[in-house]
Amino acid sequence: MFRSLKLARSGLTDGFFFPLALILQGHPSVSELDLSGNAISDDGCLKLAEGMKSSRSIMRINLTSTKVGSHSIKKLIDVVAFRGRPNQYLEAIYNILSIYP
Repeated sequence: MFRSLKLARSGLTDGFFFPLALILQGHPSVSELDLSGNAISDDGCLKLAEGMKSSRSIMRINLTSTKVGSHSIKKLIDVVAFRGRPNQYLEAIYNILSIYP
């Protein structure tokens, strides 16, 4: 079993992210996801957030060098906060994206 899924600079587009989140639900050992350098925008990030609503394992997502804005990141944070683990995820978002002071 693996804990980290590294898909950095893989040419992924927005349409990939909802199915990815659904696939990850069947792999609870994955806690870290690297999506940096892909063509993901707010639309793809929102699809990922929607798909992650029932996935409890992902606690760190690297979205550097993407076109994801702070509104979409907030949606990801809200999904994880709803799952009862906001502090771990907020720390990861801060470390990776530096959008929170």
